[in-house]
Amino acid sequence: MIKKFFSIFVILLNLNPAHADQCGYLDYETFLRAYDLFKNTDVYIDYCPLCDDSIPTEKSIEKLGYKKIQGSKDAQFYYEIYINDDPIDLAYAYIDGRNVGILVKCGEIIGVPEFIDN
Repeated sequence: MIKKFFSIFVILLNLNPAHADQCGYLDYETFLRAYDLFKNTDVYIDYCPLCDDSIPTEKSIEKLGYKKIQGSKDAQFYYEIYINDDPIDLAYAYIDGRNVGILVKCGEIIGVPEFIDN
């Protein structure tokens, strides 16, 4: 009985995911596609519909950078994009009203719209 209750509890928790990294760590090809998009624009929209009280906010790109991070066991490298010295998650970034994570196909993105009005 307790195992069944615990299983149902875990399933219910996962139905409405909280704000979490969805597209923060990128493989090399995805990183290149996303970095190129940010390199060719001056602003992006930061919007996390999964976060409490979040509204789309336009942000200027003053400084664009990245970090190369080594994976733990497989020695594969991942990349993290930084805008104005802050890491960003592509799932919550929009360029020209389009979700960057979906646009560059970084993986499964849950709980965010593909397009927003900008």
